[in-house]
Amino acid sequence: MLPRSLKPFLLIGSAKSGTTSLFADICQHPDVFLPPVKEPGDLCHDKVLTTKGRAKYFSLFANAPEGTWVGDASTTYTHRHKYPGVPERAKSVLGEDVDIIFIGRNPVERLKSHYRHRILTGRVEGPLSDVLLEDSDFLLQSKYDLQLEVWLDAFSRDRILILKFEDYIRAPDDVVHRIWRHLGLRRVAANLGQRRNVSAGRFMNDGLFGRLIRSPVYKRHLRNLMPERLRVGLQPVLLQRHEGKFTDDLPAEREQSLRQELMEACRNFYAMAERFE
Repeated sequence: MLPRSLKPFLLIGSAKSGTTSLFADICQHPDVFLPPVKEPGDLCHDKVLTTKGRAKYFSLFANAPEGTWVGDASTTYTHRHKYPGVPERAKSVLGEDVDIIFIGRNPVERLKSHYRHRILTGRVEGPLSDVLLEDSDFLLQSKYDLQLEVWLDAFSRDRILILKFEDYIRAPDDVVHRIWRHLGLRRVAANLGQRRNVSAGRFMNDGLFGRLIRSPVYKRHLRNLMPERLRVGLQPVLLQRHEGKFTDDLPAEREQSLRQELMEACRNFYAMAERFE
């Protein structure tokens, strides 16, 4: 079991909604432990409910000092269309008092940013108009109200903090201090708002190195054994310049219908955020 002295929280939100930067900022607080893996994704699968699965998951926090907060920022926890039952597993594994921080972004901008990221990593090909017809994941991840409602059903309202990506970009200090306050942490000085995981103009090497650094073995074990200077030095090998152009323009009629569909979902999400502030 997770030691009683440790206090868990989950940072959830769809891909390209700022979770990497926000998680790094949250973990600048001295009473928050930065785990070796940001997105373990263990709560997506029933294996985490087994004795071995729990032990593997809790090993991420083995080096956390007593009394600290420990976090998991897996974007897959808002993929209910792919991984149903995540809130229930979270409650079973971490307890009903786990704190949930949910961040959402303008849904159309998130979708296009996600598409660009997938292009750069070589995971999709072709113009956005074709990709949307072939893969509903882009659209469903941007329906924050759909993703959030299962968490609101599973946890008491006082455990969930709903945030807007635009607020974080405009005033990162205010948002991060609000999170710390929600967790019962004191305000401390920190260098907040540094953007991380910005993929514009880069692509992830898809060869041996790329597969290695995306593997669980690297994330959970090898990364911690490598000196930071060495990891930084390898970045030119792992992340290379990519000058290709994106084709994320849509026919006017499709763009309008997409914005109408997603902005309706976004209005519902913002209504949830305002109703529970």
